[in-house]
Amino acid sequence: MVLHKKHQVLKTIRDAIIGGDSMEQAKSLCILNGFSIKQINETLALFEEFKEVTQFENEDFWEILSFEIFNLALQNKDFELCIDSTNQGSAIFDLHNVPETLFPLLDKFRLLDICNYSGYNLIIDIPENHLTEIQSSQATINAHQFEEILAKKKALGLEGELFVLSEEQNRLGSDFKIEHTAQLNVGAGYDIQSWKDDKSFAQSNRLYIEVKTISTTKKIYLTENEIATAKRLGANYRLYIVRKVKTMLLTYKVIDNFAVYFERNKSDFIIKPTYLHKV
Repeated sequence: MVLHKKHQVLKTIRDAIIGGDSMEQAKSLCILNGFSIKQINETLALFEEFKEVTQFENEDFWEILSFEIFNLALQNKDFELCIDSTNQGSAIFDLHNVPETLFPLLDKFRLLDICNYSGYNLIIDIPENHLTEIQSSQATINAHQFEEILAKKKALGLEGELFVLSEEQNRLGSDFKIEHTAQLNVGAGYDIQSWKDDKSFAQSNRLYIEVKTISTTKKIYLTENEIATAKRLGANYRLYIVRKVKTMLLTYKVIDNFAVYFERNKSDFIIKPTYLHKV
């Protein structure tokens, strides 16, 4: 099996930039290594849409890039439908039987070292967490498997909440008490009570934070109660999105006055009835 040249070009450029070279010097190194200007430009054009979420200097560059590409794949039904076969965690695509509409997505996978070729087969080694997401969407699961999936999602959610609690305490200092509301009242409509800043203990300075933690997909699920609470609390309500990359938690996005943002971006979220399990 052979790694695609687009991955080799991207790796060469990243290694050069980490080593202190400019982009032009990195491109020259690629040419010196036998890559054409066309291959270099095509690779950089493909990477363009991801450069704002992961910089070459990031220690977890490849993990974040993989997350972003797999998130696109999990939103594309053709990706799952066109998997010709699977083998020990690898998805195999017969390029003779892949619709043209899927080509742009598969092309993005060529940036990663998990994408290989064998004849006319494109082979993608899928990380375990992404493989679980794909398998669960394809298969009928029994009650025990559902409970296992639910337990993992709850554990991930708790990790995110503890991460935000720590971030808030560090931001405000020890004089300000931060409450982990989700452990006291699951129906509150938010997970954490904090403060906007360290200038006042006034009620108007209260901050109510709903935490959402993502790992394999960017889908954000909200309950009807969370939406209603966001509208009631207005500018005092914040949505805090945490992303888990391997074992590391990162702040992905912070949205203040969330009710206003939600009204303008409803398609970014999936609403579930309040009585369903909160994860």
